[in-house]
Amino acid sequence: LAAPTLGDLARIVELRTKIVSMSSLAIGTLWAANAGHFSWATFILMLAATLCVDLATAGFNSYYAFRGGVDTVATDLDGYKVLVHRGIDPGIALRLSIAFFALAAVFGLLLGVRVGWEVIGVGVACMAIAWAYSGGPWPIARMPVGELFAGGALGLVLLVLAVYVQSRTIDLSTPALGL
Repeated sequence: LAAPTLGDLARIVELRTKIVSMSSLAIGTLWAANAGHFSWATFILMLAATLCVDLATAGFNSYYAFRGGVDTVATDLDGYKVLVHRGIDPGIALRLSIAFFALAAVFGLLLGVRVGWEVIGVGVACMAIAWAYSGGPWPIARMPVGELFAGGALGLVLLVLAVYVQSRTIDLSTPALGL
């Protein structure tokens, strides 16, 4: 088995796809800031937790897609999947994902202390969806509604959560970015 490079690790966690979660976080944060609610400390905790959950989710997806035979040389035509093409130990993807989930939990707990414990419940639910997306006996990703769960969690739920952690309220009547 090949030793992973930093580039391999970036591919395992699909670093190139983080624009989706980061843009939802940014939009929600800007929405709250437009209404006069913004804290750098809260933003940094939310950013760290969100990024760790997203990195873990992609790592779990890499691991379970490889283990389940979804990712193969025949299905990965662009050669991006390093577990398939470089012979990287799939256990590395699993351990990396667990580590990112653990970090997300720490950041989430700190965010809960700062903002309110209800945030932890939402975070736990999002992490459960993130793991269930590709793991478990019936991965959500393989169901017809898989992308709805992914888009909902990375889109609307994350956007509303970003507003909430900054403002401590959900007031969607606030004009979005002054529009």
